[in-house]
Amino acid sequence: MAAARHPITGSAKVVAFLSKFTTLASTAVVDTVWFNGALGGRIVLDGQLNTVISFVIEHGRISRMYAVRNPHKLGRLNEETVIAR
Repeated sequence: MAAARHPITGSAKVVAFLSKFTTLASTAVVDTVWFNGALGGRIVLDGQLNTVISFVIEHGRISRMYAVRNPHKLGRLNEETVIAR
């Protein structure tokens, strides 16, 4: 599944893009996760983590979505990171 080449803006365009998802990846498992301290989404294809999505909420609505698909970045999501000073 290819990523969008340019940002998709506007609620109508986002809905149109996301509504095609099930036809592009009918076996995908999509669920919610806590990501960077906020609610996010996770897409698993063929048993492998494919995409993690974080949301920016403004005035009670999703204003932006950021998707991470880079396998090197996704691999670290299964590790607990210790934060120390």
